[in-house]
Amino acid sequence: MSSCLAAVVRAPVTSILIVFEMTHEFALVPPLMVAALVSQAIGRKLTKHNFYDALLEQDGQSVDHIVPPRDLHAWQEAP
Repeated sequence: MSSCLAAVVRAPVTSILIVFEMTHEFALVPPLMVAALVSQAIGRKLTKHNFYDALLEQDGQSVDHIVPPRDLHAWQEAP
């Protein structure tokens, strides 16, 4: 469940926390981390966008990612 969520939504930490909160077993965390990282790598090879970006693209929205400026002055001048 964790690896599937991590691959589709591209949120590995969230997927690990959800399963950990449901089971309350700390011994599951290391295998969940490995599974999430492997599924992330496979998901990035198979598809360009995550689930939500693919839905936006399907609806005709632009999914260009904006990189924020690194300094405060440029950040304040950004539109």
